[in-house]
Amino acid sequence: MEFDRTGATRIIPGPYVGRFHAAGFDLRIEPKVPIQTLLSMLVEVSGLVEWRPDVGVAEGERLEDFIARAYLHEVGEVLRQGLHRLYVRHDDQVIAVRGRLDVRRTANLHSRARPQVHCEFDEFTNDTPENRVLLAALRALVMNEAVSQNWRARARILRPEFLGVTEVIPELGGIDRLGSDPRTRHYRLALRLAALILRATGFHERHGALRSPGFLVNMNALFETLLTKRLSASLKPLGMEVRSQVRDTLDVEGRVNIRPDLLVCGPNGRRVVVDAKYKVAQEPAQADLYQLVTYCRVLGASNAVLVGAGEQPYPMVTVRDGTKVYLESMSLTTPTALARSIQHLASLLEQLLT
Repeated sequence: MEFDRTGATRIIPGPYVGRFHAAGFDLRIEPKVPIQTLLSMLVEVSGLVEWRPDVGVAEGERLEDFIARAYLHEVGEVLRQGLHRLYVRHDDQVIAVRGRLDVRRTANLHSRARPQVHCEFDEFTNDTPENRVLLAALRALVMNEAVSQNWRARARILRPEFLGVTEVIPELGGIDRLGSDPRTRHYRLALRLAALILRATGFHERHGALRSPGFLVNMNALFETLLTKRLSASLKPLGMEVRSQVRDTLDVEGRVNIRPDLLVCGPNGRRVVVDAKYKVAQEPAQADLYQLVTYCRVLGASNAVLVGAGEQPYPMVTVRDGTKVYLESMSLTTPTALARSIQHLASLLEQLLT
C-alpha cells in the first residue's frame, strides 16, 4: 500500500494476508490457501505444538479473529492457574527500612536533609518478562482496528488482571526463550500466540499509544520458514544441512549482496540452492530463473530448486552450462497434501545431494 502526494491510496499486491482497517475503508486480503491449511502452517512455524483441540475455527471466522479468540482463551488459562511471580532485588531509597539498610548512603541522604533511607530488599512481584509480553499482546488487540469489537472488548476486560505489570514494547526475538522454566510452562501457548499477534499487528515496532490499523501475516516468510523446518527435520538425520537466508556477495569486491532463501548442503560438499515463492503462476518468472542461476554460479552449486504454491507441474530447466533448475509445486489444498509435497521435495534434494 502506497500513499501519493495528493493523499490517494495505491494498493499493490504483496505477500500479506489478513485485514487492514483505516481511513474509512476496510481491506480484507484473503489467503490462497484454505483456513485449515493456513492455521496448520501458523501452528507449526509459531511453535504451537501443544495447541488445544477446544479452540476450533468457527464457520466464516476470519484469521485475525480466530487468533485473537485463541489468545484470549490461553490468557484465561494462565490467569486460572495464576500469574507467575518472582522475587526482584531492589536497591533504592524508601521511607521505612526494608531488607538490608545501607548505612553509608543513608547517612549521605540525611546530610542532605532527605527523610529517606537507602535499602537493598527483595520484592515479590508479578512484573515478570512473561507477564509483560502477555500484557503487550492484550494492548495490541485493544488498539487494533482490524480485530472484531467483541474480542477487543474482551482484551480490554483482561488488562486490569495484569495490574503492577509494566507496559513495554517487547523484543520478538526474546519471546521464544520464555516459557521454558517449569514454573511458567502453562504460559507457553499464550506466549507463542502473543508473539504471533505482536508480529501481525506490528505492535513490536510501535511506541506510545498508537492505534494499529492492520492484522497481517507475511505468507512469504511463513512459507519459507515452514519449508526450512520440515526440510531440516527430514534431511538432518541424513547428514545434510538446511541453511536459511545465507548472506554472501556476488562480486569479488563485496559490494553486491546476495541472499538465497535456502542453501542445502550435503555431507559430500554438494550444494543445492532453493528459492521459495508463495505465488501461483502458469509458468515460472524468468527473473526467478535468472536469480537462481546466478546463485548457483556464485555458491558453487550445479542444481537449484524453485518452489512455488499450487499443483501445476513444470518441466525441469537445463541451462547451457549444465546447471539444472527443478521446479516444484507445493499443494496447499489440505495440510496432508502440503506435507506430501514437502516430503517429495525432501526426496528430490536427497537425490541431488547423494
